[in-house]
Amino acid sequence: MNEPPLWQYDLHRDGGTSTVALAGEIDLQNADEVQNLLLEEMQRGDTSAVEVDLRQVSFLDSTAVGCLISGYHAAKNTGCGLAVVNPSRPAHRILSLTGVLAVLTGT
Repeated sequence: MNEPPLWQYDLHRDGGTSTVALAGEIDLQNADEVQNLLLEEMQRGDTSAVEVDLRQVSFLDSTAVGCLISGYHAAKNTGCGLAVVNPSRPAHRILSLTGVLAVLTGT
């Protein structure tokens, strides 16, 4: 029997902005895949900003937070912007508790 994936993503590009909408549980098991996805979008020649939509994320662990922070720094180094948008309640809570909410959301 196949179990449903613990996470998934949807990618939308509009002009120079790539929106990566994550859903489910983002943790140690899949943080490397998420980070690679973000890096690939940043390195596209026509991408000026990456938005990470966390509206449907049910869980983030410290590895996922580290992945978002690494993505933020990588974006700055490539001249691309990266921002977290629409954090779900669990995502908002962990980003707030770790002190990175304002940096990652730009608020």
